[in-house]
Formats: sequence, C-alpha cells, structure tokens
Amino acid sequence: MIYCLFGLLLAVGAATWAADRALIDDALAGRKKAMRTLVQRLLPVIRGRVTWRLRGYDKLPFTAEDLTQQVWITLLKDGGGQLRGYDPERGAALETYVGLIARREVGNALEKARAQKRGDGKVTSDDGTILDRVPTGGAEADRAVAARSELQALMDHLDSVLSERQRLVV
Repeated sequence: MIYCLFGLLLAVGAATWAADRALIDDALAGRKKAMRTLVQRLLPVIRGRVTWRLRGYDKLPFTAEDLTQQVWITLLKDGGGQLRGYDPERGAALETYVGLIARREVGNALEKARAQKRGDGKVTSDDGTILDRVPTGGAEADRAVAARSELQALMDHLDSVLSERQRLVV
C-alpha cells in the first residue's frame, strides 16, 4: 500500500514538473497566456522573498519593487537562461527555485549597497567598473587630482616595465 501511494506521488510530481517546464518554454516562446500564468505564480514568491530579505534595512538606494523588477530581469535575460536552468529532477519546485534566485539577487544588491557605503569614494557601475566620485572643490579636489596623476604615472611606468602576462595581475 505504501509503495502504491509513493508511486502515485512520484507520478503526480513528474506531471507537475513536466507542466512547469512546458509553462516556462511557452512563456519564453512569447505566448502571452503562459507568461501571464507564470507571472501570477511567481510574482508573490518573488515579492515575498524580496520583502522578507529587506526587513530591518533602512535608507537603501533601492526599493522592494526595484529589486522585484531586478529579479524578473535576471530570470528573463539571455533568453530566459535562469528560468531555463530550472531542473525539476533536482527536487525543488519552480517556486522554490525562483525564490532562491530572488534571495541571491537581494543579497547581491545589499552587498553592493554596503560596498558603495564603505567604498572610500569608489562606486561600482553596473558593468563592474570602479568609478571615482569627484570632489566638489577646494583642497580635497586638488589632492584628488594629484593622487590621480600619481596613480596614472605609476600605471604608465608599470606598463612600460612589465610583460603582458605580468600586467594581467595589475
């Protein structure tokens, strides 16, 4: 009897997983009804995960809605690569898989905000490039210009004395 029940549960799970894969494929193929169904299923999961992870944080440079949109962008970019990466055979429900992605994206955003806060005048752009905040004037601006000139001179010197392979480290 237990084996029959277990077999029935496996069959139901396999059917659900196949339906999830079909839903993802249809949504990414541009079928509006499938995309609407996917959004209705996953939006509460994403919002819940984002809101839960942001509890207790004040004065962030983004809102929960911003991060919810970022999660959707992550899921759908590159032809839906993250969604296509869902593998039901690994044992997680689609909602659990998407919840983990949402949690990761919120963690990344919080870490980026912390890095910008302690960045000592450095800000990282979306492509990972470190940008300098420019001082507004006075002695601080003069020091920043002098430091930048010294840094550029050092980099030029290193470029002239180091091999191409050694420059990869710098």
